[in-house]
Amino acid sequence: MFKPRTEPVAEGTVPYNWSAASIYQCTWYAYYRALECGFSAPCWWDRETQTGSYTNARDWLENFRDPWEVKSIDYVPVAGDIIVYSYGNPDLGHVIFCETDVMTSEYRSGDPDSFRNAKVGDFGGTLLGYLHYPYEPVLPVERDETRDQIQTTDESLRIRVKPSLDAEIVGHVQLGYYNVFDKKDNDGYTWYQIAKGRWCANITTNFLPGTDDDFMKEIERVWNATKVKIKGLEDQNKEMKEDFNSIGKIAEKWYADS
Repeated sequence: MFKPRTEPVAEGTVPYNWSAASIYQCTWYAYYRALECGFSAPCWWDRETQTGSYTNARDWLENFRDPWEVKSIDYVPVAGDIIVYSYGNPDLGHVIFCETDVMTSEYRSGDPDSFRNAKVGDFGGTLLGYLHYPYEPVLPVERDETRDQIQTTDESLRIRVKPSLDAEIVGHVQLGYYNVFDKKDNDGYTWYQIAKGRWCANITTNFLPGTDDDFMKEIERVWNATKVKIKGLEDQNKEMKEDFNSIGKIAEKWYADS
C-alpha cells in the first residue's frame, strides 16, 4: 500500500499541477493525492461528457470516473478512499483523502498552511458519501539487477489491464523501478507487464534487462559440477560394496576350509 502523507506537499512535487488556479484547495489536493498514490483520476468536471478534471467538491459523487465506485454514508472507509461532504451553506462542499483506515489528510480553501491530518469522521459537516478505488495500486520495488525491470520517469504514465490503448486505465505509475514479468508489442508500443493484469507502455520508461540468464547459467554450472561429484561418490560407494563382497567371499571360503 502507499505511504501515508503526514507532511504538506512540497512545491513542485509531481504529479500535482502547480500551474492550476486551485492549488491548495481541497479538490486540487484530493485529486492529485489519488494520482500520487498510484490510483487513476477520481472525477471529471462533467461525467456525462467526460471532460475536464475535478469539479466542485459537493459534485464529486455525481462526476466520478470509472473504475472509482460511489459508496453510501453507511460504508466504512479504508485507506485510499475520498470522503465527500457539505458544510454550512448547502452549496459548500469538501473532499478529504483517507491515508489509513483511521487517518485523513486535507487542504482547505487555498491556504498553503492549511494541510492537516485528522481522524476519519472528524469533518464537522454533512456526509454525502465516499469514492472508493477497487484496485490495489502497483508500487515500485527495489532495484534488482538480476531481473528485467523498467525505470519510470513520468508519473502521468497510465497503467492498464491489458497491453492495449483501448484497455481500461486502472492507475498511474510512480517514479521508481518495476519488475517486468512479460512484454508484448501492440498499438505501436512495447507493453510491460508489471503485475498480474497490469500493463504500461514503453513511454518515458527505461528498460533495464536483468542478468537472470547469467545467474541461471552459474546455477546450472554449479549443479552440473555437483552431479559429477555425486556420480563420483556413487561409483566409490559401488566399488566399496564390491570390495566388501569380495572380503565376505574370502572369509566364507576361509571358514569352509578351516
